[in-house]
Amino acid sequence: MKYKRKLTPATTFDFAAMETWLSDMAEDGWIPVDFRGEKVKFQQAEPQKRSYRIAIPRYFDTQPTAKQLEEYHQLGWEFICTYRSKGYLLANITEHPQEPYTDPAVQKKNIEELYQEERYLYLAGMVLGTLFFVGLGLLTWHYLGRNIIDPNWVLEFYGPILFLLLAVFNFYELRLLKRLKTSLEQGLPISHEKDYTKKLQLKRISNLIYAILGITLLLPPLSDIYSAFRPDETQEKAAVSVSPLPYVPMEEITKSASDTEISLYSEPTLFAPLLFQTFEMGDSNSMDTMLLEVRPSFLTEQAFLTLGANGTFPDAFLPSTAEQALVLSSDSFDEGYFYQETSEMQRQMLTLRKGNRLLIVRYRGENRLVDSLSAFLPLLEQDYTIQE
Repeated sequence: MKYKRKLTPATTFDFAAMETWLSDMAEDGWIPVDFRGEKVKFQQAEPQKRSYRIAIPRYFDTQPTAKQLEEYHQLGWEFICTYRSKGYLLANITEHPQEPYTDPAVQKKNIEELYQEERYLYLAGMVLGTLFFVGLGLLTWHYLGRNIIDPNWVLEFYGPILFLLLAVFNFYELRLLKRLKTSLEQGLPISHEKDYTKKLQLKRISNLIYAILGITLLLPPLSDIYSAFRPDETQEKAAVSVSPLPYVPMEEITKSASDTEISLYSEPTLFAPLLFQTFEMGDSNSMDTMLLEVRPSFLTEQAFLTLGANGTFPDAFLPSTAEQALVLSSDSFDEGYFYQETSEMQRQMLTLRKGNRLLIVRYRGENRLVDSLSAFLPLLEQDYTIQE
């Protein structure tokens, strides 16, 4: 036997369009055998004229009860399969079949209960989804500086947008069910024929949204897995040549000549179009300098705060044992802080902000960064050129 799967042209609660489509498929020689996913599984058969109905029971089960099957059979209806865990798909080969619902009051009650259930699920999903993205947004804001220099904006941007699109689509589905419920309450006859060709595009769009959302949610863990297993050499950042130098040589801090290894990288991001990172390593000291501009500018203060101005540094360069921050003031910058660890490891951090430009310096050594403050101030003023 030959089987195939086809994408449904209508949404779950557009019963009339779905029934019309299944009848057309039967005339082409395809009979549905599985209706659980977004695609329906068909079995090839002789072309025949069939009518289909989607029956909504009061209590759904994977199989109709013996009493229900007998009632359907007496009216000429054959149970085909379940319909997306909502109801039962029935088929009839007679030309003018009697409807499987003989009691309109029962049909109305079943549709109303299904509508209430779907509405509660929709509201619960909206509340949980909103809380999730609000919490994610607050977490992102709390670590804004780290997210700017090491961005992972997939969930922050695309997640809420896709969630909103799915909410709109599911609201549309709920409206279809409500219209059916209203028609039954008004005693209007239910239509079982509807043009479904235009619905196919809407269904494709909804499936695309689901696919993008699924991929979006998988990207962060997949990225972490890739980073964990890729070879070390692929993790090296591209070195650049910048003029003037976007850092202070350690000789100006130690006041003595020494052999140091220097690595300079430029890694602009979406919210930091200017971003330099410099690593200097000497015999008994080391210094890590980060210089960046934050765009848009209203993010600058929060980025600066989360990069160290509150006395605790997110990347654990300085642990919670850091001394109370020394607040720096000067006409040359808007904000400045200096931290020095109390332990023998002699770790320090200097953070300066002027406008939307931030300077973060981490240092390990005997000299105090704050004593060489004047050496760092030009970094906040210079215009830099990356050499090709």
